[in-house]
Amino acid sequence: MILIVHQSLELYGSDKSIIDMANFLLSKTDSGVIFFLPEGNGLGLDYLRQMQSRYGHRLRIYQLDVCKVDRSAFGLLGVAKLLRSIFFMLFFVLRNRKEFAEVKFVHTNTVAVFGGVVVASVLNVPHVWNVREIIERPKLASVFLRLMVRCFSRLVISNSEATGSWVRIFGGGGKYFVVNNGVRPPEVSSGSFNRYRDNSKVMLGLVGRISEWKGHMFLLDIVSELVSRGYKDFKVVVVGDAHSGNLEFLRNFKDKIQSLSLVEFVELIPFVDSVGDVYKSIDILLVPSLQPEPFGRVAVEAMSLGVPVVASDAGGLQDIVKHGESGYLVEPADVEKFVVAIGILMADRSLRSSMGEMGSRRYLDRFTDEQCFLRYLEIFGEINEFNYIRD
Repeated sequence: MILIVHQSLELYGSDKSIIDMANFLLSKTDSGVIFFLPEGNGLGLDYLRQMQSRYGHRLRIYQLDVCKVDRSAFGLLGVAKLLRSIFFMLFFVLRNRKEFAEVKFVHTNTVAVFGGVVVASVLNVPHVWNVREIIERPKLASVFLRLMVRCFSRLVISNSEATGSWVRIFGGGGKYFVVNNGVRPPEVSSGSFNRYRDNSKVMLGLVGRISEWKGHMFLLDIVSELVSRGYKDFKVVVVGDAHSGNLEFLRNFKDKIQSLSLVEFVELIPFVDSVGDVYKSIDILLVPSLQPEPFGRVAVEAMSLGVPVVASDAGGLQDIVKHGESGYLVEPADVEKFVVAIGILMADRSLRSSMGEMGSRRYLDRFTDEQCFLRYLEIFGEINEFNYIRD
């Protein structure tokens, strides 16, 4: 039995990755899975409930305060709130200890959660920390979180070389591993992707949570420059929602679309579960992140469906996109270089096709879910043996 502590109920990158891992463990091993999740609702929780109906008692879900760590945790009120969360986590686990007697180890998904450390300590089992972030600012938080990972983990697994380099503070020896996220090709509904597509235009897409660091405002600068250079027969679909605490940014983003007269070139689409339909509707995926992506799952998803990628040359994207083969890697925040790369692909359908094919091959070589999760089992085997069930 594995106990997983996760800090979100959504269905974005890290959510998909941990849910897919749980699904693999339940379908391919005889292990059970327990989830500790925050209270509330979300698409990720809905998906887990569907899995629960399939796997029964082998998948158990508890919703409680998972001791999330954010920037506010480094002030006096934040510290008090975190200590309160830790106390309630201790009380909950101690009160229900018999329910977790079969847990062999605790797996914490992302460094923004401290609850896994508490649970592993109470149950006296190994703790595995899965690192999916690169946090450089504030500096105190960056150092603190990496020290926590180092001091309170039996094993540390990063989802890219970039996150692995970030988390290794003061060395770390053999306890650190890198396992790229495994990705299943997103499902495509027969014919339904046509609702996102305009066949008279080259379709570009940006998929993910709307935020400053993901490059959404920067994207509008790129689009404006493309239009000013005479590119007219294209459209960008921006798929995703803003976090509840970032709604002002979303309003500013919409205002900028209006002020730059880009309404006919940019379409906003709220987050959709059937993201495969979006990828099949676009010709080029854009990932213009202003800060290093810890991994870059959307790039892998697009490549799995044969879509070329133009992305920022930083972080985990450097592991994913092969420059000049499956797309282009461009210096972050450089409008000119993004415009040139996008323009080359917009002008050449055969190049888009060949790069998409190369991306699909690269996905099969390096990023399938089975490759990833078999590597997880190999690493987990250092602390617990699994009975792998082959098809």
